[in-house]
Amino acid sequence: MRFLRVAADTSGAGSGLACQLIGAIGRDDFGPRLLRLLQEPLQADLISSLVFADCGPVLLGHDTLAERRAEARAVRGYLSGCFREDPNTKVLSDDLKPGTSMAVYMNKADVRTLSYRRLCYDEPHIADRLSLLHKTRLGEGMALNLYRCETSGPFQAEHFDAFTELAPLLQSASLRHYELMAARLPVTFDRALLQLTERFPTLTRREAQCAAGVISGLTADEIALKLGIKATSVITHRKRAYDRLGVSGQRELIGLYHAAA
Repeated sequence: MRFLRVAADTSGAGSGLACQLIGAIGRDDFGPRLLRLLQEPLQADLISSLVFADCGPVLLGHDTLAERRAEARAVRGYLSGCFREDPNTKVLSDDLKPGTSMAVYMNKADVRTLSYRRLCYDEPHIADRLSLLHKTRLGEGMALNLYRCETSGPFQAEHFDAFTELAPLLQSASLRHYELMAARLPVTFDRALLQLTERFPTLTRREAQCAAGVISGLTADEIALKLGIKATSVITHRKRAYDRLGVSGQRELIGLYHAAA
C-alpha cells in the first residue's frame, strides 16, 4: 500500500467538476455519474462508494465500464465478508480519527490474502485501486474506491496527482451524498448511539445504549446480549430514557430521533 498526499488548497481545483457533481449527489445513480465525470482526469474503469457501519459495509453506489458480471460477483463477495481482509478496513477502524481523511493506493501485488485477491482482483481482472478514506464526525468509515482493469493498466503518476488534488472535493460530495442517503438506510446501533449521545446529552450511557437498541430495531433480549446485561436492566434503562426524553414508548422515541436529525 502507498499513502498519498491530499491537497489542502482546492481553490480552482475541479471547479467545473464541482458544478456537475452537485447534480449527482443524493441520486440513486451517484456511482455511475461519478465514474463518468472522473473519466477525463482519472480514467478509472470501476467505482464503489461505501460506508462502514457496525454491521459491515453498506454500498452507497457503484458502476463499471468493464465486465459487469465479474464486477457484480466481486461486490457480493466483498460485502459478504471479504471486506474484513481489505487493508482499508483496518485504516478506517484504527488509523483515522473522526473528521480526517487519507488517500491510499494499492496494487494487486499488495493484496496478501489469497481469497480476497482471487475474488476481488483476479477474477474481475483488476490491476489496482485508488481509495479516498474518511471518518465522519460520528466515527463512521467511508471509502470511495476507483479501480483500473488489467487491460487498461495501472494508474499512472498523472492520475495520482489528479486524485489527490480532487480528494477534498470528492470527499465533500461523498459525505453529502451519504448524509442524504442515510435517511433511506436502516439505522444501525452505533449510528443511533452516537447521534443520541450528541443530541440528548442528559441521557446516561446505559439509557442512550438501550434507546439506540430500540431505534435500531433490537428487542430487549437482543439489547441485553449486546450490552452484556440482564433484559430486566434493559427494560429499566429504556423506561428511564423514555421518561427523560418525554416520550411514551418506542414509536414516539423513533419519531423524536428522526425529527432531531
